[in-house]
Amino acid sequence: MSDELIIFEFLEYDNEINTERKQRRRFIREQSDPFSLEDTEFIRRYRLSKELVINLCAELQPMIKKPTKSTDLSIETKVLTALSFYATGSYQRPIGDITAHSMAQQTVSAVIAEVTRCIDTPAMRRKYISFPNSLEERNKVRTRFYQKFNFPGILGCIDCTQVAIIRPSQNEERFYCRKHYHSLNVQLICDADMNITSVDASYGGATHDSFIWNVHPLKLFLENLDETTWLLGKN
Repeated sequence: MSDELIIFEFLEYDNEINTERKQRRRFIREQSDPFSLEDTEFIRRYRLSKELVINLCAELQPMIKKPTKSTDLSIETKVLTALSFYATGSYQRPIGDITAHSMAQQTVSAVIAEVTRCIDTPAMRRKYISFPNSLEERNKVRTRFYQKFNFPGILGCIDCTQVAIIRPSQNEERFYCRKHYHSLNVQLICDADMNITSVDASYGGATHDSFIWNVHPLKLFLENLDETTWLLGKN
């Protein structure tokens, strides 16, 4: 048997193995439908309700690559895989091992990147993250806080959280936080219904919470308002 024939047969066999593997993974995904989970378990895994995930899939559908082959991932599977990663903070291998999304690690990485690019757009941020700039909007937020918690004049709750990142190649010291890992120190503000109204992810984990707030444009904006209002935060 010639070397060329041996190589050809090996490549053909390898292609068959890859095809069978993709089909097997697709079968596992189809038999393990995440939407069949109990509502509480679904929210525990993905941090969103089924209804919200369905709405998110519909909104991202025009931006996500559509499946063209039977072995391609559905939009729902892609979105759920990314949400699972966001929810747990786990790296690629644990997510790829989840039965509901059984897929190769390389595929998981590509899926997370694709969905993240679709979500992290100026249009999406403007639509879903908006601080109450008008008096009418601010009054609605303050009224809601009073109705739910009996706190008057509250415009939001503010805090910072450390979001782990891969060790950066430059200015490493700016990202090494007090918890002894590399991170971004992300400032968040939310309303009484836990809707995020402001996000600032501009600073490394070594930056103190107070510094981020003191240089944030919202601080000056609120100080210049002729209103009695507060943000609630820990000291």
